[in-house]
This record gives sequence, C-alpha cells and structure tokens, in this order.
Amino acid sequence: MTPTSTLLESLRTETDNLHEALHVHPLLEPLHRGAITRAQYGRILNAFYIAYSAMEGSRTAATTRFEETDVLSLIEADHKIHEFELPFVPRTNYPAIESFSALMGYLYVKEGSGLGGQVISKHLARELGLEAG
Repeated sequence: MTPTSTLLESLRTETDNLHEALHVHPLLEPLHRGAITRAQYGRILNAFYIAYSAMEGSRTAATTRFEETDVLSLIEADHKIHEFELPFVPRTNYPAIESFSALMGYLYVKEGSGLGGQVISKHLARELGLEAG
C-alpha cells in the first residue's frame, strides 16, 4: 500500500460515520430520498455557502497554494441562476486551516463533496429539471 492510499483509507475510515450521518440530516435528507423542492435546494445552497465561506476564510496563506475547485464561485453562480439571494455570512470562530494535515482533511471533504455533487446533480435533474452546469 502506498502512503497516498494509506492516507485515503484512513480518511475514509475516520470520517465514514460523519459521512453517513449526512444522508439523514434534515437539511440534506431530501437529496438522498430523491424528492426535493426548489425551496429546499435554495436552503441547501445557503448552508453550503455559509459553511464554505467560513472554511475558506479560515485558510492561511500557507494553505492556498494548491489549484482546486473554487466552490464559492460555483455556489454563487447557482444562486444567481436560480435567483436566490446570497445569505448573510456570520462571523465564525472556525478553526484556522494552517497546517498541512488540516489542509489535507479540508481538501478531502471539499473534493469529496464535489464528487458527491455529481451524483446529487442527477437527483436534481430528475426532481427539479436542472441541468449540469
């Protein structure tokens, strides 16, 4: 096993219960049930915008040197396309992402949510008639 596969397996194992809990979270459950309204989709976008704003705002200069998906811009574009107002983002005490290990944990979640979004987009296409992009 390579160090990369060991790290990936460790991250999967350590976060599996948290990942499974998302499937039944009241906000996200309609996505997994396969029945979602436009209003529910708007609330999910708002929650993701607030969360990613906090997380991205907690990154230090040392953790911004990687090329990665600009999630906030994508969420902002969805808000604009669907004519949802961007939510107020309260100040938070989100822990600083300043070490390599904290960054790897964050990127694992961030990039994993992007992969999950590809699956979710199929539900949104079916339920709300939304198209990718």
